[in-house]
Amino acid sequence: MRNTLFLIAIFCTISILMFVIYTKANDSKIPEDEALKIGEEKYLEFLWIVDGAFNSKRFDGEFTVNGKKLDDDNKKFTCIYKNKKDDTCVGKNFEESFHNLFSSNITYDDVYADDSRNAWISYKNGSYYFTNITSCNVNRMNLEQTIKIYEIEKDKLTFHVFIEDSGYQNTRKRIFSLIKENDIWKISKAYYEDLCEIKYSIK
Repeated sequence: MRNTLFLIAIFCTISILMFVIYTKANDSKIPEDEALKIGEEKYLEFLWIVDGAFNSKRFDGEFTVNGKKLDDDNKKFTCIYKNKKDDTCVGKNFEESFHNLFSSNITYDDVYADDSRNAWISYKNGSYYFTNITSCNVNRMNLEQTIKIYEIEKDKLTFHVFIEDSGYQNTRKRIFSLIKENDIWKISKAYYEDLCEIKYSIK
């Protein structure tokens, strides 16, 4: 009888501990609406740092994500041209903006170089220079993009990005992921196409 009661006590204790651990693990996940808001803001910042900072004053149209635009306060990184016909601009507030947005394993070349390692970023005399060739005569990525939550984990958020492709009359789906580093959500995976239709799988 004592052995039976002892086993029951152990079973109950283990069950309670498992319930507490499970509850805490689930409590650490953020709610869907909060996760989506974080994803929208980070994706808008991403579109700005790979495209908007270079093209916002040269082409009409601003990116929206789920119908929202990036606040001017989050456009700290800018790229200054001497005139609109130049292909090269000088980055301002680049390093801080980049490292606040991307996870530590992502390098400048991961974002600003294609698979053949043709980089459009260079560092000279204490400044970052970006070559933004606009002679390709190809449209920018669709300016109205949509993201939806795919998975919420304790320290990782994964989204599906839906990109309308007017040239092919279809919608493409890409992965956009955030991880938590030092309590800050940062990009660990993203996709981008530049004006020359060069594709960047950033991870």
